[in-house]
Amino acid sequence: MSEESEVKRIRGTGWKNVYETLRNEILSLALPPGQLLDETTLAERFDMSRSPVREALIRLGADELVVTLSNRSTIVAPIEVATFRNMSRRSTSRSG
Repeated sequence: MSEESEVKRIRGTGWKNVYETLRNEILSLALPPGQLLDETTLAERFDMSRSPVREALIRLGADELVVTLSNRSTIVAPIEVATFRNMSRRSTSRSG
């Protein structure tokens, strides 16, 4: 198997990497509350189209980690201590 084929992502799974990376950055406060998350910039950063980035942002929104504003911009949601603890526990239980 060539290196190129090993590096290729399985079709339809790109959003998972974006989701996990952004989730970890939000929970570690590497991306602070209120930080603008631009689809185009994120697509360039992760070297993929905007569709998987958009899917990851939708899932992060469902987890209440990001907020989509009326002008369709997405920002990191304010994190309340109770929510942060809950999300941290879920993260710990997933990795254990």
